[in-house]
Amino acid sequence: MPLLIEAIPPIGSSAKITQPYLTRSQLVRQAEEYMLAHLEEPITLKDLCQVLNTSSSPLNRGFQDVFGVSPMVYLRQLRLHAIHQILKAADPTTTQVADVAQRLGFWHGGRFSQYYQQMFGQPPSTTLKQ
Repeated sequence: MPLLIEAIPPIGSSAKITQPYLTRSQLVRQAEEYMLAHLEEPITLKDLCQVLNTSSSPLNRGFQDVFGVSPMVYLRQLRLHAIHQILKAADPTTTQVADVAQRLGFWHGGRFSQYYQQMFGQPPSTTLKQ
């Protein structure tokens, strides 16, 4: 899924993509690569802007164009998917959901469970037990 949409020209446009779109697309790709490489580290929007040498406006617009969400929502989704994969592969007798969630930046257990349930349709503890 990551950035596959970039290969499809926007509806109603010619095959030529405008330069601002390419710039945003490249910015989003770089941000995504940084996020994936640092999933277990605290990342703020300010951090992303500093690392990518940009301001929040083009970064936000780029993520809206490519993924339909803000950079921080996208980061949360990446982390939730990572937790989902970890829980699916983990030993339920030695793994605690809270430990995995905290390792990937979710410090509020109730909010984490809510996000997880919305994304995967079940509580994280159910994924761990399967």
